[in-house]
Amino acid sequence: MKKVSFIITSIFFILPMWGGAQSGLSAIAPQTKTVRGCVYEVVPGLAEITKIEVSKGAAESVLNYDEHKITFQFTPMESDNLLTCLKENELEFTLRSNIAKIPVGPQYIQQKKLKEGTKYAMNILQTKDQKACLEQYVYESKALDNDLFEVKEQLIPFIKANYPKIYSDIEVKLEACLATQDTITNTLEVDKRNLKAVLEIEQKKQDYKSNEMKKEGASNIYITRRAAFKKARKIARQKKGKNKKNS
Repeated sequence: MKKVSFIITSIFFILPMWGGAQSGLSAIAPQTKTVRGCVYEVVPGLAEITKIEVSKGAAESVLNYDEHKITFQFTPMESDNLLTCLKENELEFTLRSNIAKIPVGPQYIQQKKLKEGTKYAMNILQTKDQKACLEQYVYESKALDNDLFEVKEQLIPFIKANYPKIYSDIEVKLEACLATQDTITNTLEVDKRNLKAVLEIEQKKQDYKSNEMKKEGASNIYITRRAAFKKARKIARQKKGKNKKNS
């Protein structure tokens, strides 16, 4: 009887501990990762390639190869974690050099064995706060790594030719969708004229630096739009502060 009593007492002692451990597991915060100074929530899942087609021929391309438009549909492991727009819309797969998006070439497709209908492990990095980061989502995949072997020599000329970045129809549609989400506050508080002025100033500075660097035989790296946004936000905050003081 003493043995039975000991077992029952032990069970009652262990159950609360086990329940606490279970609730602790369910309360674990999502994994985060910092990319280019921005903190993103990491959502693991699978990317299924939905389309591979040539968008620009080699004769027209600064990259000297057939530029391909590749789209994929992302399925998260936990569907509730992903932003609705990223779940419902096809996303465009490109290679990256900082914030510059580089079209995929035929050598990369061949090396990675890219085919329509094939699924690859991928993480979507997202933020629900539109003001927090210049890019609301990015993605990373070990299976489809960001290997720029095909564009090494043409990378700088391509960035020069495509600055500021030209949005594709997919990106325009997706950004419009993300901007209307209830979970996102669409209050950037950046005057478009301020932003345009900052971009023009930064471009002139960069052109000057480029000319100086060329004299020394160095490569030119273009300033990112993120720096321009920061300066524009600073101008907006200063103006807002002045308006408050005057009122």
